[in-house]
Amino acid sequence: MPQPEDSTQPADQHSIPNILNKYFTQVGPKLASAILSPAGYVTHSTPSAPNSLYLTPVLHNDVVNQINNLKCSKSNDSYDIPVSLVKMVENIISICLADLYNSSISNGVFPEKLKAKVVPLFKSGSRLNPSNYKPISLLSHFSKMFEKLLYINTNNFFDQKHVICPEQMVFVVFIQLPYHC
Repeated sequence: MPQPEDSTQPADQHSIPNILNKYFTQVGPKLASAILSPAGYVTHSTPSAPNSLYLTPVLHNDVVNQINNLKCSKSNDSYDIPVSLVKMVENIISICLADLYNSSISNGVFPEKLKAKVVPLFKSGSRLNPSNYKPISLLSHFSKMFEKLLYINTNNFFDQKHVICPEQMVFVVFIQLPYHC
């Protein structure tokens, strides 16, 4: 079981998640502190969007479209729900999901049950060393659909308000820029 690198005693089952969580939450800041700012970095500013960020409400049909876009696979989601089941009941659940998504957006709170389940996946080496594990996020189908709807909605807002300047066009969907080696 994972242990701090200097530990010699096996961890009890309740301390393992805390050890892994502590390790994984420290990786990002350590890597970020090692990044040097490039010389001559130029910031590009665009006019501010007067309405801040406005997201249009998610409609029943938007959810149905996302359900139809889910790829059928042999694996289930984090709640062990097959895509085929979600597709069979799309007309029943799409209205409730649209309401849930809209409530989440208007309240600014992501539903706890839609958050990813993070599980450690052992890579190699000593099972006692937390750096020998990588975190894997397991998402539900409903979380994936919500993420895609937010992505579409924010991209539409950015496009309508011209928030992204031409120098940032690589972040815009369906814009192809010349590739230079």
